Amino acid sequence: MKTLLLKPFERYSETLLLLVGLLAFAVGTVLSKLFNTHFDGVLDAHFSNTISWTETILNNTVNVVCLTVILFLVGKIINHKTRLVDLLTTVLIARIPFYPLVFCNVGNKAFKSGDELVQSAQHHTQVSTSAIVMLVIMVLIILALIVWSVSLLYNGYKTAVNGKGMKAIVLFIAAIIVAEISSKVVIVSLSNTLKL
Repeated sequence: MKTLLLKPFERYSETLLLLVGLLAFAVGTVLSKLFNTHFDGVLDAHFSNTISWTETILNNTVNVVCLTVILFLVGKIINHKTRLVDLLTTVLIARIPFYPLVFCNVGNKAFKSGDELVQSAQHHTQVSTSAIVMLVIMVLIILALIVWSVSLLYNGYKTAVNGKGMKAIVLFIAAIIVAEISSKVVIVSLSNTLKL
């Protein structure tokens, strides 16, 4: 079970993992539309009252492309034989833990709880217990899923680039930071260009 959840790259074929990753990407994109969840950064999820098909497809695609390209460039520094498809597969699989987050916003509950907190802070009113409980539960779920996703991402990256030692770890951390920033910039730029 540990291999399945944390190190599937060591056990399952690249073709199977790529197909599972692409299917998960498609399902995750549909779910993010249905439950109004913005994946607007490689490590981000935000809830809203509404989201368009264009936004959800754009967000997920930019996240996958930015993370894949940056990890590939870093991988080439470590091992010139690094293959793009291996890192694409890694990214697609590592994004799977993010998709269950959409269920926090069933009936726009997460969005309403967050909105209530913002309104109460602005108007100095008391926050309902349910909003606080919802926020705490969401934060715990989000942290657990981010840790799972990053673990998958690191294990896949390490396997794909044959990375060992501190250099591989430092470059991985740098790649995540650059991918997070670049995905945000690209998403905002494209959203403004497309007037989303």
